[in-house]
Amino acid sequence: MKRLLLALLFLTQLAACVTTRYEYHQPRSSEGRICTAQCLNSKQQCETMSSMAYNQCRQNYNISQQLYNQCKKRDKKDKSCIPPTYCYQDRDDCEDNYRECFKACGGKIRVVEEE
Repeated sequence: MKRLLLALLFLTQLAACVTTRYEYHQPRSSEGRICTAQCLNSKQQCETMSSMAYNQCRQNYNISQQLYNQCKKRDKKDKSCIPPTYCYQDRDDCEDNYRECFKACGGKIRVVEEE
């Protein structure tokens, strides 16, 4: 049983080391290439908006953290002190939408998984 658990742990660690990359192949038609260029522009806009939202969240987080610390400094047992919420930047949606758009324009994407 112990060996089985160790083997599963080892396999889990190996699976975590796999990276995925994408090879993009443009469509042959000029219309398709124009379309994929528009997809790229939309992706870049999405990433810019994501960065802006993240930066705004970080600013709000810093202010909330200061207010929380002040509240706790006044009374450590005060249950009304609200801790700040964590910020994260998720660009996966931008990338996923780009891939779907790229394919809809006639482009091909090859998924390559590497260890």
